[in-house]
Amino acid sequence: MTLGPQDPPERVFDVLSRYTPAGYGAWGQRQQEHAAAQLAGFSMTAWSGFWSTDREAASVVADLAAVTTPVLVLTGQLDGLTGVSVGDVVAAVFKDARHVTIAGAGHFPWVDQGERFVTAVRDFLAGESA
Repeated sequence: MTLGPQDPPERVFDVLSRYTPAGYGAWGQRQQEHAAAQLAGFSMTAWSGFWSTDREAASVVADLAAVTTPVLVLTGQLDGLTGVSVGDVVAAVFKDARHVTIAGAGHFPWVDQGERFVTAVRDFLAGESA
């Protein structure tokens, strides 16, 4: 089910509410609290802005490809929203990127697997300072 800027707020909230659990590696109290906070802070203005741009995708990719700083791309193994392979696609855009998949995590790995998320970021940063 696809959403876009033409959808009324009621439909956006309905779809987000039904598909939210797919964004997590589990559906426990921590994930439900995070989901509720996400929904409570949801902005239709920001949602509309997400869909609008005056730039072509190729231009954005070219700008990202010019980034010389090392980049860490994190995905959750159980991400039902974007999946894991998108991490490979994103990492391939950059000159120097590492893609790490966090076991047991969904789209929000810091919620599902906080310790693993912190370890992945620390390891990446430590490798950059070495």
